[in-house]
Amino acid sequence: MYPDPLVLHQSKSSARRSVAAILYGAFSFAICSLAAFSVWAFFIFHSAGYFAGGHAMAWIAHYPRTGYWSEISKTHISQMAKLSWGLFYGTGFGAGIGYLFAVCK
Repeated sequence: MYPDPLVLHQSKSSARRSVAAILYGAFSFAICSLAAFSVWAFFIFHSAGYFAGGHAMAWIAHYPRTGYWSEISKTHISQMAKLSWGLFYGTGFGAGIGYLFAVCK
């Protein structure tokens, strides 16, 4: 049996590992870009997009299925939830990397 794609919860230790991985990735990228002083801006934008996307994904996935939502299949709701995560994450990552490239000019 496959797991339910709409079950979205994270334990505290898993959330801590996510933050640690984001911080490590942001530092590594910024150091490679020779802009160590702007790593915090990249980290903030990147993390904001990541976690805002997670909240949007959970909100869409668990929105009450009434009215318009009652006609949409669970598969399509799952896809919309994943797309919302990508939208927020892409916006945050794009803002962070855009700032980092602007500073590196």
